[in-house]
Amino acid sequence: SSWFRDCLYMPLGGSRVPVARGYFNTFFVFLVSVLWHGANWTFVIWGALHGFYQMFAKITQPVRDKINKFTGLTRVPGFLKFTQIFITFCLATFAWIFFRAQSFADAMYIIENIFRIDTFQNLNLFKFPVDMYISILLVLLLIAIEILEEKYQLSETLKVSPAVVRWSVYVASIVIMVVLGVWKSADFIYFQF
Repeated sequence: SSWFRDCLYMPLGGSRVPVARGYFNTFFVFLVSVLWHGANWTFVIWGALHGFYQMFAKITQPVRDKINKFTGLTRVPGFLKFTQIFITFCLATFAWIFFRAQSFADAMYIIENIFRIDTFQNLNLFKFPVDMYISILLVLLLIAIEILEEKYQLSETLKVSPAVVRWSVYVASIVIMVVLGVWKSADFIYFQF
């Protein structure tokens, strides 16, 4: 990202240009960044979506601020932040459909079938129900650790804990990774580019 900023965005004028040109610069950098991933049209759409998201966010910022203030969301900053994170997650995940699809037709098939009711009836994400429960518990554990870390700085507390406590946490973490880890080989996603 620093290369795109220093060698492309800044020479184009960055944000020190008229507003419309600044929007173009942002969009153009996202569009060109797809060339690093490959020449497939799905990557072009992925980059264009991210460029559009950035432009749309900048253009609509004053309107969104007024809506947030009018609806009272600014008085509940935690909920506002959660909403913004959730919307960003949904938009980025939607764009990732194009990044991972083998072709434009595959991406459109996925999009057309995302919200079909009968799709959920036949959905089988896990071979064993136990896997699903373990996954949910681990996600909840990670969320709890994140909240505790933010509130109590667990990593700093661990640094000053007695050696037996630190090493117990280290060994438990390694055992959990060995027991619950997936050990089949898979190609790293960027090997295809």
